[in-house]
Amino acid sequence: MPLPIIFLIAATIGLAVGAAAVVVACWDRIVGWTKSTFLPWMEKYFPELADLAHRAFMSLHGVVRKLRTEIREAWTALRTRLVRQLVEFSRTVDNQWTVKTISWFVASLSPDGSPQFVEQETTRPVRIEEVPPELLESWMRRREDTITFDLLELRDKEVMEVELMDEEDEGDSR
Repeated sequence: MPLPIIFLIAATIGLAVGAAAVVVACWDRIVGWTKSTFLPWMEKYFPELADLAHRAFMSLHGVVRKLRTEIREAWTALRTRLVRQLVEFSRTVDNQWTVKTISWFVASLSPDGSPQFVEQETTRPVRIEEVPPELLESWMRRREDTITFDLLELRDKEVMEVELMDEEDEGDSR
């Protein structure tokens, strides 16, 4: 597979995992509210629809659990090749922002079996609205013009949180 395609796939999966993690986190709150408030209310005021409401939400919950599994599997597969990914937000002298992403991939194995690494660096300007609020806050507080973080570390934590949510769900369903 050509390397630019791998980079594109990695970026797409990274964005999808981030977006899905937000949706999944919100979904757990929705399911919690549904179980504690909405379904009892339906049983009390609309008992003839309570079973339909329960099945609808639990069916959607099954879809979210399947999505969690797929996210975890995709991330695990990507992590076999994606070794490290750093993201650096910088404020330039003209008060513009840029984001530089540096990714290290295992491109292939050499004949002796050792991994061959490829480094990919991209830099692009970003609008101030695209800079994460916590980075802007750090910049305003400390006047740091460059802030770097390990994107893989953040994504690994998000995937771990998804795993913990699944384990909690399994405990709730017993």
